[in-house]
Amino acid sequence: MTDLNSISWPADRLAEVVALLSNTEVIDDTRASDEALSEQWIAWAAERVGISIEAVDITVSDVQDAIASYLPGFIEIPSGGFLALESFRKHHVTVVSPDGRRHSVHASDIAEVLLADVEAEHAEVLAGLFGESGRSASKARRSFIREVAGQRKIGRLYAIDLRESEPLPRRLRDFGSSGRLFRLIVAYLGIQTAWIGSWIIIGAGALLGTIDSGRLLGWALLLLSMAPLRGYATWLEGKLAIDIGLALKGRLMQGALKLDTQTIQGQGVSRLMGQVIESDTVERSLVRGGVASLFAVIELIAAVIILAFSTNAILVLGLAGVLLGGFVFWSYTLIRRQTGLVDSRMTLTGSLIETMIGYRTRSVQAPDSDATQREA
Repeated sequence: MTDLNSISWPADRLAEVVALLSNTEVIDDTRASDEALSEQWIAWAAERVGISIEAVDITVSDVQDAIASYLPGFIEIPSGGFLALESFRKHHVTVVSPDGRRHSVHASDIAEVLLADVEAEHAEVLAGLFGESGRSASKARRSFIREVAGQRKIGRLYAIDLRESEPLPRRLRDFGSSGRLFRLIVAYLGIQTAWIGSWIIIGAGALLGTIDSGRLLGWALLLLSMAPLRGYATWLEGKLAIDIGLALKGRLMQGALKLDTQTIQGQGVSRLMGQVIESDTVERSLVRGGVASLFAVIELIAAVIILAFSTNAILVLGLAGVLLGGFVFWSYTLIRRQTGLVDSRMTLTGSLIETMIGYRTRSVQAPDSDATQREA
């Protein structure tokens, strides 16, 4: 078991812990030693460096789950120091010590230190039921403690949420989207390679007049290899779309929560409703069009490589460049028109909602005779 006291931080270096885990500059503030783990100081420090720090109460029943779920963060141990918890992987927590070294500590070791006071209160009962040592006895002791004092608070973990200040690409990397995107590109390149290779085999055989069983078998195998690659690419595309959607929704939610009251009152319900509807449209367009654009770029690169080996390569590539330039100009024009369409749609949505609200108000305020005439 790792000696946690030797890798813990003193109270007067709490500002360094926040800076280390949030990748920001150290806050030059002498109050950290006097107001260690003060809610006011932590809120001030989070606002100062542009992050969010959430206080999570840890109970006996969910101590290990909390350690695994709310990282990076820092936690106070019974000795009075702090543990700088950087990440969690396969039941082990990466703890950064004051000297900058990283230590892999089993989550159960941290839980054991936090549960020490609770176990001490029930020491006689635990010793009589489960003995003093042994791995199985240790698990049984913790299970008994969870049943007896499951909802008792044993500490507080301060989770550092970096997503408020993270740009969208970094947030996608946190979701593991970089690896999925790389595998998706490789899968699609494999599909294009198999497709081009199949046509090279059958085309060469047709031009040379040597279409035999070997060529047909190779052509068929290349076409068959496209099926699992396309299925894998479709699965990766779905996972990537989910990641992009989550990242966009999270960013929009954080932006909405930061809106001040005056801004909300100035825009009104109709304008805000229009923005919500348009944000959903932007998300769908980005998720669908973004992946399709990626595939289009890959196909374009493959087409340029193939055309480069043609007889009139310069002429063909020049015509392809002209077509590509026209496509870019058409896309730019479409984007400008789409921008105007979005403004018109938001105005129309705002007018519709204002009319609906105004009609409801007039219906309530109208005399009963008018209401009877309308119903008739």
